[in-house]
Amino acid sequence: MGIINHPVKLGKLVDKFKLQNFVESGTGTGDSMRVVVDSNLFENYYGIELENFFIQNLKKTFANRVRFYEGYSKNEMHNVLNDLDQSPTLFWLDAHFPGSDYQHLPYDSIKDETIRIPLKTELQIITENRDVSSDIFIIDDLRVYKDADYECGGAWIHRKTAGADNCDFIEKLIGETHILVEHLRDQGYIVAYPINSKESDIKGTLQWSE
Repeated sequence: MGIINHPVKLGKLVDKFKLQNFVESGTGTGDSMRVVVDSNLFENYYGIELENFFIQNLKKTFANRVRFYEGYSKNEMHNVLNDLDQSPTLFWLDAHFPGSDYQHLPYDSIKDETIRIPLKTELQIITENRDVSSDIFIIDDLRVYKDADYECGGAWIHRKTAGADNCDFIEKLIGETHILVEHLRDQGYIVAYPINSKESDIKGTLQWSE
């Protein structure tokens, strides 16, 4: 579980890339959504969450500021895109392992990868139904997809049984439209910038870089 302003300087990112919409999959208890809403940087906020208990609390917490969608992201992302305009959007993709973090189920308890680790499906839905050339993606928990020297302590011991073999699909789906930057803070992130982004803009909006 990451926090959205750990890999990026959120205010600078929104300003530099003229972002107007924020979309989050896997809102959970709303930690990242709270950071984003409190920043008051976006025009529109959308959150997808599976657990009804969290949805009810989130609606109370954020009143009418955020539009929430209850269900699996592979189903609800279609509904978000139907409601979303074409303005530059920040997609914060953080849905995985339903029931594991909050109900303590084993990470591999759900065999269907489109539910257990829905990132590939989410990206497919978004790219097939939207011009993403002006959008930015921040993908959380990179350790689910590849081993690296992450700040949290390196390779994830459950990757082989509950995660994925690799994250090559990210390059295939958005590599032609975006520059992909790996960030090793927390459990790892990928920040995807529009392909025409200047190097100075990328470095200026990352929280830290080499």
